[in-house]
Amino acid sequence: MGRARPTPPRGGYVRRRAHGDDVSRLRQRRVTFYALFAVTITASVQLVGVFLVFASLIVPALAARAAPQRFRLPAAYTVGFAGYVLGLLASALYDFPTGAAIVCLLGAVGASAAVVLGRAVPRVG
Repeated sequence: MGRARPTPPRGGYVRRRAHGDDVSRLRQRRVTFYALFAVTITASVQLVGVFLVFASLIVPALAARAAPQRFRLPAAYTVGFAGYVLGLLASALYDFPTGAAIVCLLGAVGASAAVVLGRAVPRVG
């Protein structure tokens, strides 16, 4: 006949303990992430300003919402990268303030990407 299947542990103690360890590890990761995030945001706001930091956080995420789920992260990276490069180029070529140029062009790239991605994705219903 065939091999006997191993029997699962009784009482579920092992499963609960493993689940508890996973939850604890996840909670520790989240606490660490949010602590580092808070320190990073505080330091960046002091270095480059409120508008640039929050535009960098929000504009790529808003633009990427129009993309399909699996393309959202690459879309957000592309919007952020393009906004920064174009803002730095505009600042260097036309002698604009760097932070303001980046924020304006990040917004323009983000809005354009949202329109293009919104049209490229067929809506159901």
